Amino acid sequence: MFTTIGAVRGGLISAAVLVLLAGPAQAQTTLKYKFKEGDKLNYTTEMTQKQMMNIMGNEIETSTTQNMDMTWIVKAVKDGKAEVSQTIDRIRMKIDSPFGGFDFDSKDGKEPEGPIGMIVGPVLNAMAGAEFTVTMTEQGDISDTKLSEKLIEAIKSNPILQQMGGAFTEEGLKNMMTQSGGSILPKTAVKKGDTWDQKIELKQPPLGVMKLNSTYTYGGPEEKDGATLEKIDVKTEITIEPIEDAAAQFEIKVKSADMKGTMYFDNKAGRLVVSTINQKMNMEINAMGNIIESVVDQTVTVKLAK
Repeated sequence: MFTTIGAVRGGLISAAVLVLLAGPAQAQTTLKYKFKEGDKLNYTTEMTQKQMMNIMGNEIETSTTQNMDMTWIVKAVKDGKAEVSQTIDRIRMKIDSPFGGFDFDSKDGKEPEGPIGMIVGPVLNAMAGAEFTVTMTEQGDISDTKLSEKLIEAIKSNPILQQMGGAFTEEGLKNMMTQSGGSILPKTAVKKGDTWDQKIELKQPPLGVMKLNSTYTYGGPEEKDGATLEKIDVKTEITIEPIEDAAAQFEIKVKSADMKGTMYFDNKAGRLVVSTINQKMNMEINAMGNIIESVVDQTVTVKLAK
C-alpha cells in the first residue's frame, strides 16, 4: 500500500515538475476582420516587375511598375459578412521594353499613346474611378464580385484584349479584386507557429489555369511602426495547367516558382495594415511550336494609407 501511494505521489511530483519546466501554455489568438457600416479605408498597391524573355536566342527585358490608390467603404454588414465597395481612385502604369515605352497616369487626363497604350489604355481609363462591389467574410474570403458597367463595356469593346485574355478581362479583373482583398485568416484560434491553407484556381486564358496552394504561418504579435500587429507569413506553390477549350494552344512548363511574403494585421481594428509578396517564376512556353523562356521577378505591396 505504502509503495503504491509512494509511486503515485512520485508520479504526481514528476508531472508537476514537467508542467513547471514546460512553462505556461501559449495563448491563442482569434484573427478576424471587423466591419462597421460606413467604415472607410484607403489602400495603396504597388507592383514592380522585371521579365526576361528569350525568344529564338534573343533576350528581351521588360520592366513594369503599377501603382493603384483605392478606397474601401463598408456599405452593409449582415451575418458576419460585409458588402464592400472598392473604388480605384487613381492608377499609374509604366512599361519599358525594346518594343517601346508606356507611361500612364489617370490623374493627368492624357490619352495613352503608342502601341501599348492603344491596347491597354482604354481599359486603364475605364478602371480609373471604377467601383467594384464585393462580399467579404470575417476571414477575408471574397465572393460576389461585381464590376461597373463602364468597365465591362470597355473590356468587351476591345477585341485585342479579348484575344489576349489574362488580367484585362472581366474574369481577370474579378480575380485581381479577389486576390487584393486581404490575407486569408484561419477559422479557429491560433498560436505562434500554427498554419492554415488556402487553394485558389485562376483561369488565365489562353495561357492556362494557374493553381495557387498557399500555406500561412502565424508569427505572433510584433511591434511595427509604433503599433502591435499580428505577423503572418505566407508561402505559395504555383502550377499551371492547360485550358482544354482555349482558342490558342499554349503549353507552359513551370521550371521553378518561389512565392512568399509577410503580412501585418491589426487584430484590434480588424484590418490588414501592410502586405508584401514576392514572386519569382521561371517558365518555358511553347507557343505553337515557338519555345520562349520567361523569367519573372515581381513584388506586390499593399499598404493601408494613414
